[in-house]
Amino acid sequence: MHIIRVCLLALLAFSAMPLDAGAVEPIEEAFGLRIGAEFVPTDGPEAYTTLNGSRAYYFAPESPSPLFTLYLAQITPITHLVHTVIAIGPGPDLSTCLQHRADLMPDLRQRYGKSFNFEPPAGPAYEKDYEIILQADQKRGVGVTCGGHVDVILQIIYVDDVLSDLAELERLQLQSERTDKLVL
Repeated sequence: MHIIRVCLLALLAFSAMPLDAGAVEPIEEAFGLRIGAEFVPTDGPEAYTTLNGSRAYYFAPESPSPLFTLYLAQITPITHLVHTVIAIGPGPDLSTCLQHRADLMPDLRQRYGKSFNFEPPAGPAYEKDYEIILQADQKRGVGVTCGGHVDVILQIIYVDDVLSDLAELERLQLQSERTDKLVL
Protein backbone atom coordinates (compact mmCIF):
# COMPACT_ATOMS: atom_id res chain seq x y z
CA MET A 1 0.00 0.00 0.00
CA HIS A 2 2.83 2.36 0.83
CA ILE A 3 4.65 1.88 -2.49
CA ILE A 4 1.78 3.18 -4.64
CA ARG A 5 1.55 6.33 -2.49
CA VAL A 6 5.32 6.83 -2.82
CA CYS A 7 5.08 6.35 -6.60
CA LEU A 8 2.26 8.88 -6.90
CA LEU A 9 4.13 11.42 -4.77
CA ALA A 10 7.37 10.93 -6.72
CA LEU A 11 5.62 11.33 -10.03
CA LEU A 12 3.78 14.43 -8.82
CA ALA A 13 6.96 15.99 -7.49
CA PHE A 14 8.85 15.57 -10.75
CA SER A 15 5.98 16.16 -13.14
CA ALA A 16 5.78 19.36 -15.12
CA MET A 17 2.57 18.34 -16.86
CA PRO A 18 -0.37 20.73 -16.75
CA LEU A 19 -3.81 19.44 -15.83
CA ASP A 20 -4.78 17.17 -18.74
CA ALA A 21 -6.98 19.02 -21.22
CA GLY A 22 -9.34 16.05 -21.18
CA ALA A 23 -9.86 16.26 -17.43
CA VAL A 24 -13.41 17.12 -16.60
CA GLU A 25 -12.89 17.89 -12.93
CA PRO A 26 -10.07 18.25 -10.42
CA ILE A 27 -9.49 15.46 -7.92
CA GLU A 28 -11.25 16.81 -4.82
CA GLU A 29 -12.83 13.87 -3.02
CA ALA A 30 -12.95 10.12 -2.84
CA PHE A 31 -15.89 8.06 -1.61
CA GLY A 32 -17.52 11.17 -0.16
CA LEU A 33 -14.42 12.21 1.81
CA ARG A 34 -13.07 15.59 0.71
CA ILE A 35 -9.30 15.76 0.29
CA GLY A 36 -7.99 18.65 2.38
CA ALA A 37 -10.98 18.64 4.71
CA GLU A 38 -10.60 18.25 8.46
CA PHE A 39 -11.05 14.65 9.58
CA VAL A 40 -11.79 14.11 13.26
CA PRO A 41 -10.61 10.64 14.24
CA THR A 42 -13.25 8.56 16.01
CA ASP A 43 -12.71 6.87 19.33
CA GLY A 44 -12.13 3.62 17.44
CA PRO A 45 -8.66 2.30 16.76
CA GLU A 46 -6.54 3.78 14.03
CA ALA A 47 -5.94 1.36 11.19
CA TYR A 48 -2.16 1.71 11.13
CA THR A 49 0.77 4.07 11.45
CA THR A 50 3.18 4.19 8.52
CA LEU A 51 6.95 4.04 8.89
CA ASN A 52 7.16 7.85 8.74
CA GLY A 53 4.54 8.24 11.47
CA SER A 54 1.54 9.13 9.29
CA ARG A 55 -1.67 7.71 10.71
CA ALA A 56 -4.52 6.13 8.79
CA TYR A 57 -8.05 5.86 10.12
CA TYR A 58 -11.00 3.76 9.05
CA PHE A 59 -14.04 5.60 7.75
CA ALA A 60 -17.48 4.66 6.43
CA PRO A 61 -17.85 6.10 2.93
CA GLU A 62 -20.87 8.10 1.82
CA SER A 63 -20.79 6.29 -1.50
CA PRO A 64 -19.23 2.84 -1.05
CA SER A 65 -18.23 0.75 -4.04
CA PRO A 66 -19.05 -2.96 -4.19
CA LEU A 67 -15.40 -3.55 -5.17
CA PHE A 68 -13.99 -2.24 -1.88
CA THR A 69 -14.48 -3.39 1.70
CA LEU A 70 -12.01 -1.22 3.62
CA TYR A 71 -11.71 2.57 3.48
CA LEU A 72 -8.87 4.55 5.07
CA ALA A 73 -8.02 8.24 5.44
CA GLN A 74 -4.48 9.40 6.15
CA ILE A 75 -4.39 12.77 7.88
CA THR A 76 -1.90 15.41 8.88
CA PRO A 77 -1.00 14.78 12.56
CA ILE A 78 -1.64 18.29 13.94
CA THR A 79 -4.23 19.94 11.70
CA HIS A 80 -6.04 16.64 10.90
CA LEU A 81 -6.42 17.38 7.17
CA VAL A 82 -7.03 14.47 4.79
CA HIS A 83 -4.03 14.02 2.49
CA THR A 84 -4.60 10.44 1.26
CA VAL A 85 -7.71 8.32 0.77
CA ILE A 86 -7.33 4.57 0.27
CA ALA A 87 -9.91 1.91 -0.60
CA ILE A 88 -9.04 -1.80 -0.54
CA GLY A 89 -10.99 -4.80 -1.74
CA PRO A 90 -10.42 -8.48 -2.46
CA GLY A 91 -8.91 -9.40 -5.84
CA PRO A 92 -9.80 -12.30 -5.36
CA ASP A 93 -7.24 -13.50 -7.93
CA LEU A 94 -4.94 -11.56 -10.23
CA SER A 95 -6.99 -11.86 -13.43
CA THR A 96 -10.22 -10.80 -11.66
CA CYS A 97 -8.38 -7.94 -9.95
CA LEU A 98 -6.95 -6.71 -13.25
CA GLN A 99 -10.44 -6.86 -14.76
CA HIS A 100 -11.81 -4.80 -11.85
CA ARG A 101 -9.05 -2.25 -12.43
CA ALA A 102 -9.85 -2.18 -16.15
CA ASP A 103 -13.52 -1.61 -15.28
CA LEU A 104 -12.68 1.31 -12.94
CA MET A 105 -10.30 3.19 -15.20
CA PRO A 106 -12.68 4.46 -17.94
CA ASP A 107 -14.75 6.35 -15.34
CA LEU A 108 -11.64 7.71 -13.64
CA ARG A 109 -10.15 8.82 -16.97
CA GLN A 110 -13.42 10.46 -17.97
CA ARG A 111 -13.60 12.34 -14.65
CA TYR A 112 -9.94 13.21 -14.09
CA GLY A 113 -8.01 12.90 -17.37
CA LYS A 114 -5.52 10.71 -19.15
CA SER A 115 -3.89 7.80 -17.33
CA PHE A 116 -0.71 5.85 -17.86
CA ASN A 117 0.79 2.63 -16.60
CA PHE A 118 3.76 2.84 -14.30
CA GLU A 119 5.92 0.08 -12.91
CA PRO A 120 8.34 1.25 -10.23
CA PRO A 121 11.85 -0.03 -10.94
CA ALA A 122 12.54 -1.07 -7.34
CA GLY A 123 9.01 -1.82 -6.19
CA PRO A 124 8.14 -5.05 -4.41
CA ALA A 125 7.11 -7.90 -6.70
CA TYR A 126 3.68 -8.02 -5.06
CA GLU A 127 2.85 -4.41 -5.99
CA LYS A 128 3.51 -3.29 -9.52
CA ASP A 129 1.94 -2.11 -12.74
CA TYR A 130 -0.06 0.83 -11.47
CA GLU A 131 -2.47 2.76 -13.62
CA ILE A 132 -2.12 6.38 -12.55
CA ILE A 133 -3.80 9.71 -13.28
CA LEU A 134 -1.83 12.82 -12.33
CA GLN A 135 -3.06 16.38 -12.07
CA ALA A 136 0.30 18.05 -11.58
CA ASP A 137 -1.00 21.61 -11.35
CA GLN A 138 -3.28 20.47 -8.53
CA LYS A 139 -0.48 18.31 -7.06
CA ARG A 140 -2.94 15.44 -6.81
CA GLY A 141 -3.16 11.97 -8.24
CA VAL A 142 -5.11 8.74 -8.16
CA GLY A 143 -3.68 5.28 -8.74
CA VAL A 144 -5.21 1.82 -9.02
CA THR A 145 -3.27 -1.41 -8.63
CA CYS A 146 -3.54 -5.09 -7.86
CA GLY A 147 -1.15 -6.61 -5.36
CA GLY A 148 -0.75 -8.32 -2.04
CA HIS A 149 1.57 -10.65 -0.15
CA VAL A 150 -0.64 -13.74 -0.08
CA ASP A 151 -4.11 -12.76 -1.22
CA VAL A 152 -4.57 -10.47 -4.20
CA ILE A 153 -6.13 -7.12 -3.32
CA LEU A 154 -7.43 -4.23 -5.40
CA GLN A 155 -6.34 -0.78 -4.20
CA ILE A 156 -7.25 2.73 -5.21
CA ILE A 157 -5.32 5.59 -3.64
CA TYR A 158 -6.01 9.32 -3.94
CA VAL A 159 -3.06 11.54 -2.87
CA ASP A 160 -2.51 15.27 -2.36
CA ASP A 161 1.22 16.00 -2.60
CA VAL A 162 1.12 19.38 -0.84
CA LEU A 163 -0.83 18.01 2.13
CA SER A 164 1.44 14.95 2.28
CA ASP A 165 4.38 17.33 2.62
CA LEU A 166 2.49 19.19 5.37
CA ALA A 167 1.92 15.87 7.16
CA GLU A 168 5.67 15.26 7.14
CA LEU A 169 6.39 18.76 8.50
CA GLU A 170 3.84 18.33 11.27
CA ARG A 171 5.25 14.91 12.14
CA LEU A 172 8.73 16.43 12.43
CA GLN A 173 7.35 19.25 14.59
CA LEU A 174 5.73 16.75 16.97
CA GLN A 175 8.90 14.69 17.07
CA SER A 176 10.94 17.80 17.88
CA GLU A 177 8.52 18.79 20.66
CA ARG A 178 8.77 15.30 22.20
CA THR A 179 12.56 15.40 21.98
CA ASP A 180 12.63 18.85 23.63
CA LYS A 181 10.51 17.55 26.52
CA LEU A 182 12.84 14.60 27.02
CA VAL A 183 15.89 16.86 27.10
CA LEU A 184 14.34 19.26 29.59
